[in-house]
Amino acid sequence: MPVIHNFQYNEIPEWSVLKKWEIYDIPVGSTFTIETGYGKCGVWLLNGYVTVDDGSRRQDLWRRLGQDVIQFCFCGSGTITVECHADDNWWNTNKIAVFSGDWADDEKVKMGGFSCANADRPFNHGDPVDFPFFTTFPNHYHEYDEYFLIMRGNGVFMDDGVLYNVGPGDLVATQRGRHHMVAAVWSESMNCAEFGSRYGGRGRNEFLYEHTHGKPEVTD
Repeated sequence: MPVIHNFQYNEIPEWSVLKKWEIYDIPVGSTFTIETGYGKCGVWLLNGYVTVDDGSRRQDLWRRLGQDVIQFCFCGSGTITVECHADDNWWNTNKIAVFSGDWADDEKVKMGGFSCANADRPFNHGDPVDFPFFTTFPNHYHEYDEYFLIMRGNGVFMDDGVLYNVGPGDLVATQRGRHHMVAAVWSESMNCAEFGSRYGGRGRNEFLYEHTHGKPEVTD
């Protein structure tokens, strides 16, 4: 099942190098140690100002609530220390998402995020679908595994032709070569943190469509 609800790590597919994901609210002015139990991790900042220390380097992340720029970093250890700083915002906690696993040192991984909403004029410029949709998020595939952690909002993801209702805390695990799209958003918008790994094919890092790029190669 490509959608994993309620942090049920036992449902993670065997092909996945991502093994764990957690969301933390950390009070401003505090220092918090996270032990993931795995060899690597990536930190995605939702809002606030933090310093991440993995034992070999320190990295600052800063982001205002609602800002489009995604702040993230990769760590060479599964044990990290997060320092939460005060800035000119009024909130008392900083929010981060932590993705962890045992990917290789030389393996290409990526993080990012996006926001999606229903459109007044829905349009799919990707590969055709046979179900109603309400966004402009196209039906596409990638040459890497892609994971979406729903941070805010509710909606419907399509993965390999199957529609799934998703909400905050759910993870969509899409195997490389599988078609997927956001078909509908039931809230004002839906915000997702994104993680990508296991690049295959030509390693292209973009939306791919059969009508333009040819049929995908699906590998375990």
